[in-house]
Amino acid sequence: MNYTIIDYDKTRQLKFTIKAFMDFEKIAHKNVLSVITNLEEESISFLDTVNLLWAGLKDEDNELTPDKVAEILEDVLSKDKKKMSDIWNDLLSALTQSGAFKAFVKDAKGKDEKSEKKSTRATPT
Repeated sequence: MNYTIIDYDKTRQLKFTIKAFMDFEKIAHKNVLSVITNLEEESISFLDTVNLLWAGLKDEDNELTPDKVAEILEDVLSKDKKKMSDIWNDLLSALTQSGAFKAFVKDAKGKDEKSEKKSTRATPT
């Protein structure tokens, strides 16, 4: 499975493809890697949250717009169905499922998978 099931206004597949990342970068004028770092630190802006959700959902619903995603989030948050931290966790889950950024997204223990890899290069004696 390379997507995360979310249930905000209805059940949807949150899926990140290279095209989704390109669409995000086009609308946000930002490198997606910098936004993932902010997401992991829970310092991502509402604008980036909405744009990232839109990019991950738009293939399933081509009539979806960032404004519509903002309305969906407003509804979900106002009815206490989800907290922002739940939304961010959904995004991180979908990003990890995509495989494209697995090496950059922290695992559940908060460790950077990239730093966990040990070098196999021999050292001179």
